[in-house]
Amino acid sequence: MNESAITTFDPEQQKHWAEMAETIKKSASQRRGKRTAPSKVKTRSGGGDKSFKYVDRADYQIWLDDNFPGWTIEEYKVWTERSVTSSSTTSSIQNLDKTITTLTKSQAQDIPMLFCVSFMLVVIESGMAKRRIPCIGTASVAEKELGRDNAQLLKQKYNSATTEAYKMGCNWLGAFFDLRADVEEREKAASPATPEQFAKFTELLNKVPVAYKDETTKAWNKMNASTADTFIKGLEDKLNKLTPKE
Repeated sequence: MNESAITTFDPEQQKHWAEMAETIKKSASQRRGKRTAPSKVKTRSGGGDKSFKYVDRADYQIWLDDNFPGWTIEEYKVWTERSVTSSSTTSSIQNLDKTITTLTKSQAQDIPMLFCVSFMLVVIESGMAKRRIPCIGTASVAEKELGRDNAQLLKQKYNSATTEAYKMGCNWLGAFFDLRADVEEREKAASPATPEQFAKFTELLNKVPVAYKDETTKAWNKMNASTADTFIKGLEDKLNKLTPKE
């Protein structure tokens, strides 16, 4: 009969790992808690008359230098995907120029096209643990961009995709976290209450006196995913005050 081998670790090693985990957790929390310097924040317009805050790729790389000296990237890949054909071009960073120059005008008939970049961001966390963060970035070519010089257009898309890949990796590590949190809050404000929030509200509504049910429901209908939790907490507190203490 085969038995699975169980590896045991001595208490000192377990203590060392626990201390290392606590240090890493604390460092990550500190990085996420830092506010982005206003001088680094830029704004661009998006769909639906919305604006988005962002920082340049150089700022991500400087942030890595400051927080993870000696960081590097591995397994770098670049490829394109066309909307009409199923073929794709994959290359390493060394073959990028060759890849771009082989995309002739006849191939450009397949545009809109997606330009993709992926790599592993490798850092040493708190001087203790090596981490490999998968990063991927994409940039699409819109129809309105047709007619431009192909090589120049694709180089621009390559740069955009690379920046997105750095952004993904740095965001995982806590870079400029306040900008992402702001985006998530705006998304919540534009979204209806979640099924879980609605279920909790329905549960509480059953406890609301009949005279106040209509008023409470109308107030709830004005809530979104961002405000629903606060509304539910307030309603719960009011109901607790109405419930006689034993």
